[in-house]
Amino acid sequence: ATLLLRLHHIANMNFFKSNSNENQSQFAQTRDRAGSQEQRAIQQQNNSTKREKSNTINFKPFFANLERKDSSKYKKLLQGFIRNGIVLTDSPEEQSAKAQQFMIRMQNELFHAWGQSEEESTVTGEGVEYCLMKNLHDRVFCISEEDQRRDQELSRKMRIHQFVRPEHIEIAPEYIVQRSMSFAMEHLRMLNKYKTPRDKVISIVNCCRIVSNMLLTSPHLKKPAGADEFFPLLVYVVLKAQPMKLRSNINYIERFRGEVRRTSADEYYFTSVVSAVEFIETISAKILNISEAEYNVK
Repeated sequence: ATLLLRLHHIANMNFFKSNSNENQSQFAQTRDRAGSQEQRAIQQQNNSTKREKSNTINFKPFFANLERKDSSKYKKLLQGFIRNGIVLTDSPEEQSAKAQQFMIRMQNELFHAWGQSEEESTVTGEGVEYCLMKNLHDRVFCISEEDQRRDQELSRKMRIHQFVRPEHIEIAPEYIVQRSMSFAMEHLRMLNKYKTPRDKVISIVNCCRIVSNMLLTSPHLKKPAGADEFFPLLVYVVLKAQPMKLRSNINYIERFRGEVRRTSADEYYFTSVVSAVEFIETISAKILNISEAEYNVK
């Protein structure tokens, strides 16, 4: 697929659809802000840190309820699944199905057993996923030969395309803010530090939000930016970051992050990164708008 098709795919996801007057106003306000690019980039990082804190869930009530005497049955169920629920002979699809079914069952049973509200049940669902996947991570992450093969191929693609410059994928130079680029790439490189699907999603969302903010913070912008500018810039960040085992992280999230726990923003940004990875996996001279001869020399 061409870059144009990728851009249309992202643009049609509706997340960036908003009132044009509002966009113009936001752009004007951003353009008039004082301060250097570096100061704005630092502010982005501060905002990202605040978002991480705001995304924190208080699991203390969940664990307190789990330690109640009348919850011993559910604690044993959780421990039992961690020990025996998934075996090495299970395919990734079977592992995913077993884990998702168990998490849904546990959340529903605890909802009734603990007499919870919908909000409390949401935290319980997150707690079940947290306990389960933090313990199962090393047994299900990047285990299959296919996951490992795709990781290696994606790493190879990113490595041999480090020559790509912003103009190769239609990025205007005014959108590049180096300090922000570094922050965004760091979030991707930290993916393997986390074990739960939720924490990995948060890392991806923080990266994408920094990329999105880059389209507003440059003092050299000439027009409002949207999805058509966001996607190639995200591709560039992913490519330059070269995060290890990125395809396995994507597969892990798809397999073990419960759909009911994905917000629309999470889904949009996660899908954007998936599309960026697919673009990199199929990158070619034609897509980069350079000759085959020049591409082969690179």
